[in-house]
Amino acid sequence: MTKKQSEYYEKLKDPRWQKKRFEVFERDAWRCRFCGCTDETLTVHHLYYNFDLEPWEYVTSSLITLCVGCHEEEQQSYRNTINTLKTVFGQTGFTSGDILDVAAGLDSYFSEHSSIALPPWDLSSLLYWLLNRPEEVLKIKKLIKPFKAKPKS
Repeated sequence: MTKKQSEYYEKLKDPRWQKKRFEVFERDAWRCRFCGCTDETLTVHHLYYNFDLEPWEYVTSSLITLCVGCHEEEQQSYRNTINTLKTVFGQTGFTSGDILDVAAGLDSYFSEHSSIALPPWDLSSLLYWLLNRPEEVLKIKKLIKPFKAKPKS
């Protein structure tokens, strides 16, 4: 285990994380959100990571209850998805800066249009659709180029 991982696991012992974790389990009725089981060890999964936040500082809606098995599958699926996205975007000429611009643009758009509340699966469906249509990624790149994301103030 790396020093960074060790420090993170120490934070998970913090009473503020334990309270947040309990809130998530309660909200999800002590049930895995993927398979529905209630008789396996449960964990709290972060839907995204922001390394400027402590584990307990995330909004509760960005945390879900998963059993250990589903959590391990989700983590592996996430790593595979990231690698696939890097490959697809790289094959179509996107640089890491372009990808960060897209992410900043989406963040900016949704923060300005807070009345639009898309469930997480909509974005996942879009990414899955794009992964299966690399030619569409090229079109998106052409559309995004003139609209480089503005820096956040």
